[in-house]
Amino acid sequence: MTCVRVGWGSVAPLHNNKLQLCGVKTIGAIEIKKGVIPKEIKHCETYQDALKLKPLFWDVCVSNDQHLAVIQKIVKLDPEANILLEKPVCNFEQIGKLRTVLQGFRGKLVVNENYLSSQIVDRIKELVEKLQLTPKKVIVEMDKNRTQDFKKGRYIAKTVFGYEGTHMITILQNLGKDFAPKKDTKIEKKYEDIEIPERLEKQGLVDISYQVNGVSVNLFTSMSGVIKHRFKPHCPNVKSIDANDVKTRYRVAAIEGSDKKHKTFTVVGFYEPLQDFKRSIGAVAVLDEKGEVLQKYQPISDDTMGKHLERGVKYFQGLGKNPCTVEAGIETAELLHAIDS
Repeated sequence: MTCVRVGWGSVAPLHNNKLQLCGVKTIGAIEIKKGVIPKEIKHCETYQDALKLKPLFWDVCVSNDQHLAVIQKIVKLDPEANILLEKPVCNFEQIGKLRTVLQGFRGKLVVNENYLSSQIVDRIKELVEKLQLTPKKVIVEMDKNRTQDFKKGRYIAKTVFGYEGTHMITILQNLGKDFAPKKDTKIEKKYEDIEIPERLEKQGLVDISYQVNGVSVNLFTSMSGVIKHRFKPHCPNVKSIDANDVKTRYRVAAIEGSDKKHKTFTVVGFYEPLQDFKRSIGAVAVLDEKGEVLQKYQPISDDTMGKHLERGVKYFQGLGKNPCTVEAGIETAELLHAIDS
């Protein structure tokens, strides 16, 4: 199995390593900066050169705003191509053009939204059902101090939600379709800037709250390291992640609800990386009304990227279903826009 990669930035080496474990060899790459491509991989000057290598699929790892242009070039050359596309599928304003470009496309396209291949949400839902909880509150939070990345020019979007939002919405949708906002849902939003030392507007954090179907939903993400919901047992023992701490991340999803005896419990899932655990290990815990741990389930193997890439490759081989279709990617992009606009 072979692939050619378009773009060789920060995510490309991750894809390369994970795909090797799936038995995929990268045989070519298209990248302006020739020096960043490993010597054993052929540098392709044009898309025609890459097509001549006859790869099983194209692995698109360029920035979000370039997704549409790259897909357009590939589809024009090969209407039956297999394409793996890093999330999000495209920017919201490009959705109409994307649909036009894919008219007549007979190939296969997988969006690499790796949280669709996580076990954490499944375990949360299993425990909510086992405890017979009626949900009252849903929380999705993702925090990391990105100061050092900002200084390198990475992760700068229109808002902080523009980066983590697709992951958070994917998790929210998987927790339950009833938790997504409706057209008439009143959404409250709070943004904060960050200075590094120049000011980046709406990049520090975003705090989004709304009520839907009798459930309070809170989406919170911080690139300045702020932590809002402190769930045991895996919340970092700091109020805010330090700017020089490039390893610590806090990524959680939780459902709080009451059982038939009106007792309150919270089922919380912790995504990797967790302190004191190797990468690709997650955890789930059941908390009482005071936030104390009643039961914990760990370690949980949860290599979301590796699993999603493996599922995508099997789909290209005709050995499985598409783990994230174009339409699923578009639905996420539309919901992201509805919440963050």
